This record gives sequence, structure tokens and C-alpha cells, in this order.
Amino acid sequence: MAKRKGNYGNNKPPVSGQFKPGQSGHPPGRPKGSRNRRKVLEDELNKTVFVTESGRRIRRKKWDVILAQQVNKAVGGDLKATQYIMEQAFKYGLLNLEADGAPAKLNFDEQSVFDDITRRIRASQPPEAPPENQSDENDPPRPPTDEDEQS
Repeated sequence: MAKRKGNYGNNKPPVSGQFKPGQSGHPPGRPKGSRNRRKVLEDELNKTVFVTESGRRIRRKKWDVILAQQVNKAVGGDLKATQYIMEQAFKYGLLNLEADGAPAKLNFDEQSVFDDITRRIRASQPPEAPPENQSDENDPPRPPTDEDEQS
């Protein structure tokens, strides 16, 4: 290993490799004040557009228009839109909540259906697998092995 001139090591780079006062660590990097993609998307979704609702022209944010279109598609039977709207409704607590924000209680009929399904699932047993040395009548015959000859 060659000896280096100067007194430097861990966290002590040579003076020629140190940043000069007032110099950025990455001069060609992203300029100050430039916007990242999240900020650009947020600004774009918050812009207002004019839409016609019930024969009247009104101003709405683009985000509101997109959500309204997804709800309308879901009502029209689009399963992807329905899934998206349900996920958003659940995420924001719009499903299964009482007026005070507590989880909704099941009524008697719903609870009895739920209990019946639970009982049937717990009562069902997985089918038993036949023992490995016992062949099923539908299995093709297999050639004898060394283990068969020893028994």
C-alpha cells in the first residue's frame, strides 16, 4: 500500500477534496425551488375546471371531477371503478361506521347469517388423504419396488 502525503484519514479528506465555502455539494443537482412530481401532480389536481351539472356551469377541482366520474362508472357497473370507490370509502371510514364514528352493529338477521357461515366453516373437516401405501382404485398399477420385495 502506497503512503499518502498529508495528515488525513477517516472523515479528514485532503484539502483539495474538501468543499469550498459557499459551494454546493452537488452543483449540477436539482435547482432550489424546482418542483418534484408529487408537487406537480398535487397542483394539477387542485386546478379548477368548468363542468356542467344539471344544466348549470360550475367550477370544480379536477380531483373532485375524477372522483365523481369514478362513482358514476361504479354505479354503471364498472367493477374496477366499484373496487376503487369501495377501497377509498373504507380507507376514509365511510363504510361500517355509525354517526359517532364507532363500528356499526350488525342487525339480528345479519348476525344470524354471519353466525351460520362461521358455524359451517368450523364444522367442515378437510377430506382425509388416503394412506401412501394404500392405492386408490383409480390409480394405475405401479411397478414393484425393492421395499415391496422385502415385505
